[in-house]
Amino acid sequence: MPTKKPDTSNQFISQYREASSQKIKELIKWLRARDNLTQTEFAKKVEINRSLICQYESGERQPSLESIIKLAMYSGQSMDSIVGLGEAKHKLNKGEEKIIRTLRKMSAGHELTVKKESTEDQDIADNLIAVKQTVKI
Repeated sequence: MPTKKPDTSNQFISQYREASSQKIKELIKWLRARDNLTQTEFAKKVEINRSLICQYESGERQPSLESIIKLAMYSGQSMDSIVGLGEAKHKLNKGEEKIIRTLRKMSAGHELTVKKESTEDQDIADNLIAVKQTVKI
């Protein structure tokens, strides 16, 4: 009598769901921190019910396909990266996140313009000077 192989697909799916849930929790927290938004403000921006955002962020519930699409559109990330199947892009370190939050707070009510996008140190410095002049720090 042949021996029955253990069903590993259910175990894989369970592990994947847990990892995906953790990834989505981290993404929502990161996006809210990046944009300095409450759950209510974030929910309005991504057009997802606030109670669902709360459940996704706490890991109580998995997002629907529609919610994953909305999170992808808002974050600029692929749906694969949101659910943990691909590499996330635009990952900032803690220092960069803090700079962005600070600039957003400083610029509240001001229209900021960036001279040009670049990774060159001098261009970045010139852009920060332009921001400083716009906000009048």
